[in-house]
Amino acid sequence: MDDIVAFYHKDCLRKFQEFVTTLKVQIEIKELGELKWFLGIRIIRDRSKRKLWLCQDSYIEKIAQRFNLIPAKVYDTPLPVEDLNKYVRKE
Repeated sequence: MDDIVAFYHKDCLRKFQEFVTTLKVQIEIKELGELKWFLGIRIIRDRSKRKLWLCQDSYIEKIAQRFNLIPAKVYDTPLPVEDLNKYVRKE
């Protein structure tokens, strides 16, 4: 099985549909809808802000588990309760 993702601008929808039609003649493909994961990478989109994030957090967690970097007990890190801006030097 081979995975493929195609991105296109909304102005090129017709060309994309022609591409998919041509591809379907050559090979059997499945269209799975909106992309959430691809090759272990999580995809997050904010269409209203036109932003896209590619997250490898699952891969990082897998590697951390592989090398025993995830402690059995989670430790709280104390944070100061006061505003940190008061420590910033103003010149």
